[in-house]
Order: sequence, then C-alpha cells, then structure tokens
Amino acid sequence: MFPTARSLDDFATRGGVTAVFNAGATGQGHHWQLFGQDGSELAHTARVHNGGKLAQVWWKVVTLTGMDANNDIHVELLGAEGSALARASSSYMKETVTVADPAGRQIVGTKRNKRVVTVYGAGDVAVAEFTCEGDDPWPVRSPAGDVLGEVLAGEPGPSLSAPLWQWMVDTQWALSTATYNNAMHLGLRRVKRYSFAPAGRVPPVLALLPLLCGLSY
Repeated sequence: MFPTARSLDDFATRGGVTAVFNAGATGQGHHWQLFGQDGSELAHTARVHNGGKLAQVWWKVVTLTGMDANNDIHVELLGAEGSALARASSSYMKETVTVADPAGRQIVGTKRNKRVVTVYGAGDVAVAEFTCEGDDPWPVRSPAGDVLGEVLAGEPGPSLSAPLWQWMVDTQWALSTATYNNAMHLGLRRVKRYSFAPAGRVPPVLALLPLLCGLSY
C-alpha cells in the first residue's frame, strides 16, 4: 500500500481520518500512517531534525539509540510518490504541536493545558477544543460550543518502564526494552491509534487531528 494524498486537501474529502503508529527497528524508524475512512493510506510521517549538519548528525545518533525521550519531535508528512505535504513539530516544553506547509506557513496547531487541548488554524485563530480524558470518545467543540466530531483513542501502548521481573532476570535486556519503549512517542494517551470522526462539514484542518494527538506531549 502506497500513500495517495497529493495535497492536504485530500484529507478533508475522506470522511474520518485515522493515524496508526508503526514501530521501527529504532526510534528513527518509528512513524505514523494516516488512513482515510475507506482504508486507503493517505500519507505517513518520517522523522527529521532541525539545525545544521552537525546538529542533525547528533540528533540522528540520539534518536537511533532511543535516548531522545521528552525532546522536541519534527516529522515530515509524506504523500503520494514521497512528496512532502507538510512538516509537523511537537514541543515538549510548550506542549504544542504545529503543522506548516512546505513554504513554512502554519496550517494548524494545538496547545495543551493539562487535559484541555485547543486547536488553532492559520493566524493562531482558535477553531476547536476538546478534553482528553477518560476512555470514551472525546467530543470536539467549536468556540461556540457546537460539536464538530469526536476523537477516538485506541488501546494503550507499551509502558515507559520495563517490568520489575525483567530487571531481575536480565538487566541488559530490560534496559534495552525500556529504552526502545521510551523512544515510542504515542501522544496524548500513549496509544497506537487515534481517529477523528467528523459530525458533518468541519474546518478542513481538523482532518489532521489524529496526527496532532499522536505527536502531542
């Protein structure tokens, strides 16, 4: 299966959108796949790094060793034929995620304040808000209070800590397991799947909500 999206507009025409986490052999290979409601793959992410050549080499080494937990995350969203549709950045300190087009213009972003997540469109205009709490779907509401849809979170992913018995049986193996799991950044609820089910016509930028949830701290 190959990505089919040629622009971000394609996301808004596929009904609901789901982001699914895929673990790589190392942290560098971890990525998210985005699917339309019909099951077709729209795009997937690829980890990238900011800074000059030396900084990029350093961060690549850190990522490959799985020791980059709680650092900022930068990914490219790749569509059909490997075309770069957007670039997303997640800030650990600011608890924000921003998505920009190839020209660097912000398309959509989120800001988390404890359990409340606000979604911003171009120009940092608030377009939606939801509370990421509990196992039930999270209603997404407009600034006026209208329900725009729901965010659905999947099953919890791996724990950040290796089980105690692993440390007792094989310390080195347990350290490797903990490091590997630590490199899996699984978003708001540490799950491997996020979906957005729209309630009718909604702002097109909300189609990227599953990816925003998956990249959020």
